Amino acid sequence: MGRPNLKDKILDAAVDRLTAKGYGATSVQDITDAAGAPKGSFYNHFKSKEHLAVEALGLYQAGLSSERLLDSSVPPLQRLRRHFEWMSELIEAKEYHNGCLMGGLAAFVDSEQPLVQQAVSAAYTDMTTGIAAVLGEAKGTGDLPANQSVSDLATVIFDAWEGAILRVRVEGRRRAFDAFVSVIFDQLLPGLAR
Repeated sequence: MGRPNLKDKILDAAVDRLTAKGYGATSVQDITDAAGAPKGSFYNHFKSKEHLAVEALGLYQAGLSSERLLDSSVPPLQRLRRHFEWMSELIEAKEYHNGCLMGGLAAFVDSEQPLVQQAVSAAYTDMTTGIAAVLGEAKGTGDLPANQSVSDLATVIFDAWEGAILRVRVEGRRRAFDAFVSVIFDQLLPGLAR
């Protein structure tokens, strides 16, 4: 693998800084400093901070694409649980300083950043669609009732996950992740199968 080019370094730095500090608290200077790049070089690669945030979100989301969700050798609900446990380990490894870039951008952008709003909305849709696909498989195996709306359930699960991420950042400990896994996978989903 070759050395990353300057644009890649800026994108990587943007993912890190935007995830840690949020959109409003992160300046172009913060990002270029973290990338070891001159500030002027930023505009050779990106039209604006908003355009950078959209590309950074795409890079972040690609990193969340997990073989865990696609591994059909593992039962669907167990696969989904492993996926969330893996994501909690990523956040725990950063000592809870970083959360979810999607949630962070959603919390801090408004109609003044329409490109970012659209990208976050699309990312949320992609995430819930992936969860819904696994839940659909669980319906097929009889682990969820046939009349269960997997789309609605996926939305609730993902939204609960985003809330858990916010809470672990505030508390600096994994308690909310443990509660999320326990309630969703030990109580809610098994309860629906009854």
